[in-house]
Amino acid sequence: MRKFPVGRIGSASENHLGVFVGRALFGVLRPFLERWHVRYRHWWEHECNKALAPFERQKEFPELEEFLVDWSNVRFIMRTMQKRLAQFYKRTELG
Repeated sequence: MRKFPVGRIGSASENHLGVFVGRALFGVLRPFLERWHVRYRHWWEHECNKALAPFERQKEFPELEEFLVDWSNVRFIMRTMQKRLAQFYKRTELG
């Protein structure tokens, strides 16, 4: 972590790791979780068929297609961000 610019945000704030991570959290992950967490959890705990196995139960979620589109978009954005970080820090692999 010493190689990452996590100190004070200076004039190059666009490339600051904290700014980058903040954008990921507040611009990508948080909106996704705010939209889906409560809906899915409520459905899982109160409306789904608990007799089904967990994977089969998930398939019964009424908004499954829309959820999967959003989840796919989040994964795409996060993979793109991972690639940008790897390029910026000249790493072949992050994780």
